[in-house]
Amino acid sequence: MNFDLQYILTKLKNDTINFSEKNLLINYCVKSALLIINSSNFKYSLPKDLSSLDLANDAISMLFIPDKNYELPLIKALNNWDKGINDNISAKNFLFQLVKKRVAQELSKKLKEYDPFYGKIQRSINFSIEKHKFKKLNWFGVVYIVPQNVDAILTKPIAQDFLDTLPSELFCNRKDKIIANIFKYLIDNDFFPAIPLNSLINKIKHVNGVFLQVLNKNEKNEYYEENIDISKILDKSIKAIELKIELSYLQKDKINFKHAEIYKKIINDFSIDLCNGGVSDKLYDYYLKYEKITIQDFYKFHHQHIDYLLRLLKKEIASHLEI
Repeated sequence: MNFDLQYILTKLKNDTINFSEKNLLINYCVKSALLIINSSNFKYSLPKDLSSLDLANDAISMLFIPDKNYELPLIKALNNWDKGINDNISAKNFLFQLVKKRVAQELSKKLKEYDPFYGKIQRSINFSIEKHKFKKLNWFGVVYIVPQNVDAILTKPIAQDFLDTLPSELFCNRKDKIIANIFKYLIDNDFFPAIPLNSLINKIKHVNGVFLQVLNKNEKNEYYEENIDISKILDKSIKAIELKIELSYLQKDKINFKHAEIYKKIINDFSIDLCNGGVSDKLYDYYLKYEKITIQDFYKFHHQHIDYLLRLLKKEIASHLEI
């Protein structure tokens, strides 16, 4: 896109921007977001069935929607930017920094929606980061954890899938020990000490259950280790939803026995996918594994029930993860 970006940002700030100029700016931001999302280092983070374009659009749209004070977040960011925007290069740098931050924020939000365990582990890691004064830095839209004495990522950090290659023993410990152990491993092997946050969450989730450091309810300034077994949480949650299917659907003749059994199988499939990146939004495909029906009949007779049961399952899992 060849246009005067600095000029358009100035017009936006002065509230003199026209419709076509605003569209140019939106399209530029979306394309910038797509460049970040489609980079090899970033795409490892994406949940199932979340397209790059959907994530880019959702991340950028928030910059152009007025907040509760009727101020555009993009204008607010312009007013808070202290490095000056004097030409197209500085304008592009401003937007790149803003867009990569928004992409990281939107991805975190999406992951919490797709995966009930994500938010719990993320909170646990954030407690450890704050307590031990680690830092979080953004590298091309990917959030990395770095040691206290690191102010910038100076060389290319490890890729997001690199943690999958590390020994599982590194991840079976307290959160601060896990982070410190990985830093040591990276430094000892001549890598820059930066740990991709989302990859760390996924790795912890899949190694021997989840070892979470959480804030003690009774001692607000104390930390303790709580060993949470994912399989037990899933078993309890599945049983609760199966009971719901029996009492609220089968016994009230909303569905027959055959469909009740199919629903239970689908709930089990949901639980597996929730542990592996999130449930697909194509609910029809889940149903089609157990009964061949048209998509029209699925939406007419089953979609509303299954969509509701999925939301109940996520809510049930989240209830077992509350601090």
